[in-house]
Amino acid sequence: MSETKKKQRVASLRTKSVLIIVAASAILSAILVSISYHTYASTMDDHYRKLTSDLAKTAASQLDADELMRYYNEAKQLGEFDADRYKNDGKYRADFDARADALKDAEYERMMDILRDIKDANDIKYLYVQKLDGVQCTYIMDTDTSDEFCQLGIVRPIDDYSLTVENRENGIPSYISNGDFGWLCTAMEPVMDGNGNPVALVGVDISMDKIVADRDRFLRNMVIIIGLSTIALALIIILLINKALINPINKLSDATSSFVEDRDKTRAEGSAISRLDIRTGDEVETLSEAIKQMEKDINQYITN
Repeated sequence: MSETKKKQRVASLRTKSVLIIVAASAILSAILVSISYHTYASTMDDHYRKLTSDLAKTAASQLDADELMRYYNEAKQLGEFDADRYKNDGKYRADFDARADALKDAEYERMMDILRDIKDANDIKYLYVQKLDGVQCTYIMDTDTSDEFCQLGIVRPIDDYSLTVENRENGIPSYISNGDFGWLCTAMEPVMDGNGNPVALVGVDISMDKIVADRDRFLRNMVIIIGLSTIALALIIILLINKALINPINKLSDATSSFVEDRDKTRAEGSAISRLDIRTGDEVETLSEAIKQMEKDINQYITN
């Protein structure tokens, strides 16, 4: 066998071993990262879904159902709400706000203060009270202080997720969404009257933007940690394979390729095959001993 062919064959075995180890390591790393990230994300999502639902229940328990219905009915007496005019007509908006504010008495402000305290104490982004009317909702209370504040009596379409919930007047199970207001965990719980009937829904929105950012950092750190660990493990395995398999096979290849020359030039001191000392304790050692025995048999046959 020529030197070129011998090197190509040995290099091919080493290359195949490295490629198999690299591929297996990459697959294992991807699986570990995926499982770790999924577990972390699911745990955090479950925690915030439960937290949001519990906060909505707490807020709902602090409100007077009869008073909420009174404000709702009085707001309906303001006339049909025109969303386009409220958005684009300053005079219409100012008039509507003035008439709605006139409905807010001391009891209304007392309940609003309770909601504001719950919101501030629990880092809630939005806390509001709605009355569902088919596929629309009428706002009764809203603790938001930004330009997105929903005045008493404002009517808006309910969101797409709520449309999919049956008997939504009994509450909207907590869910996570990503929309115009960023990542939010939302839950809506009913305010019950004295007969146990739902009259309105308290909505709680908790921002998930920081949580999603934490997820991204967790994923990035997991990729780095598992990636480096896998690379180190792969290198160790490659070194062990080289020591236990590739190097002994190279010795066998070198010894057998020089068999004919050894018979003529090194008969006195022994051939390269006879000098093989492979101690791997596996099939490679067995193969080495078999080749050494085969050389003895050939030499004995030629001598006889």
